[in-house]
Amino acid sequence: MIRKAVKNEVGFTPSKSELSYWLRGLHTPLTKIAAFDVHQPEAGLLLGLILSDGCEYRHYLNNHYYGARQKLFNNDEQLIQEFKKACNKLGIAVHGTLDPPKLGQPCWRLEANSTLLYLLLKRYDEFIIKAPANVQEAFLRGLWLGDGLISITNVSFSNTDQKLLETIEKLLSMQKIAYTKGGPYKSKPRNLPEKPYKPVYTIRIASTALQRFLKLTKLAENPPRHVSVIA
Repeated sequence: MIRKAVKNEVGFTPSKSELSYWLRGLHTPLTKIAAFDVHQPEAGLLLGLILSDGCEYRHYLNNHYYGARQKLFNNDEQLIQEFKKACNKLGIAVHGTLDPPKLGQPCWRLEANSTLLYLLLKRYDEFIIKAPANVQEAFLRGLWLGDGLISITNVSFSNTDQKLLETIEKLLSMQKIAYTKGGPYKSKPRNLPEKPYKPVYTIRIASTALQRFLKLTKLAENPPRHVSVIA
C-alpha cells in the first residue's frame, strides 16, 4: 500500500528494502531528491507562476522514471527572468527554448527539474495555507504575474480551477484583503469540442483594498504584462 502511494505521487516505486530503511529511519527518500528551503518566498512564487501559466508532469524515458518536471509558458521577458532567478535561488535546474510564434508572438518555454517542487504542486493548497506570510504573498504575486489582470479599475484573477480559486480566497481572507467573486462565465472557445465546458470564475480585489494588495504582492513595483498600474 505504501509503495503504491509513493508511486502515485512521484512515479517511482521503491524496493521493499528501500522502504524498510525509510520506515526505520535509516535512510530518507530525500537522498535522491534535491531539497530546498520551502519557506523561501521564491518557492511560493514558482508555485503561483506554474499553477497560473504552466504545468507539471513526471518524465519517463524508455519506461524509466527520470524525475519530475515543471514548465512555464510566457512571452514576457521580465517574467521569464524572474522565474529563472527564483529557480537559481532555490538551486533548481532550469533551461528554456523559444517556441515558434503563436498569434504573432514567440513564446518562451521554460522547464525546471525538481521533484520537491512537483510534490509541493500536488499539495499546494495544504502547503500554502500553512506557509509563512511572505511565501503566501509571493504565491499570489506568481498567480497574478502569470494569469492576472491589473488596470486602474480592475485587479482580478480568472480561472476554472475551483481548488485554486478557493485557495486564493482563503489567502485573501487571512490577509484581510476584501474581494468579490463573480461567475460562472463561459470560457472562450478554443475549437476543442471534445473537451467539456468549464465555467470561469473571477476574483476581483475590492477598490478599498487595491493599494494594500499591490503593496503586499509587490505588483505595484513590477506589474504583470503591460497594463496600467494604480497611481
